[in-house]
Amino acid sequence: VSHTPMGKLPLVTKAPRGAARVSALNTNMEFLAPPAIYETMSDAGKVKAIMPVWKTFYLGILAGAYIAFGSCLALTVGGACQGLVAAGNLGLQKIVLGSFGLP
Repeated sequence: VSHTPMGKLPLVTKAPRGAARVSALNTNMEFLAPPAIYETMSDAGKVKAIMPVWKTFYLGILAGAYIAFGSCLALTVGGACQGLVAAGNLGLQKIVLGSFGLP
């Protein structure tokens, strides 16, 4: 599996005259061309396919822990807004719950 550094991948920044540019104005973001995105994702899939079972299991447990921490934060903050529910502002309580649960 060959790894190409991110700085070496072709970027979509040069557009022919009259064509829309992919990169946004006044930002430092760079976008990859679709073939480069495909190659990058294909290489990532190849690396993950040959990953040892113990490492896949470990990363799965770690991902579950991140999800659990996020849900705990959402329920702690959103559940502590009972004053909003009592005041009849259930929508604001749901916005607070969602904003902390889905950053």
